[in-house]
Amino acid sequence: MMSNLVPVDNDVTHIPCPQCGGEGRVEYERPVIDYERGGYLEGYYDECEECGGFGEVELDPDRDCVVDEYGNLYWKDEPRF
Repeated sequence: MMSNLVPVDNDVTHIPCPQCGGEGRVEYERPVIDYERGGYLEGYYDECEECGGFGEVELDPDRDCVVDEYGNLYWKDEPRF
């Protein structure tokens, strides 16, 4: 099972934000009241809530990695950066 996993480099402390893809901004929706047509959702861009606009989040071994019996870290999914 561990043979097809990619090991995590020792110097990796941050990864691109999974919510914004490293952009620092993400599109959200907010409701707009329109009494004639019933309202609608309006898209707008704002600072990413996950990374605070930095585009990176700290590596979380529980979320991002698999640990083998020797304590080595491997990516859960194929790294996309």
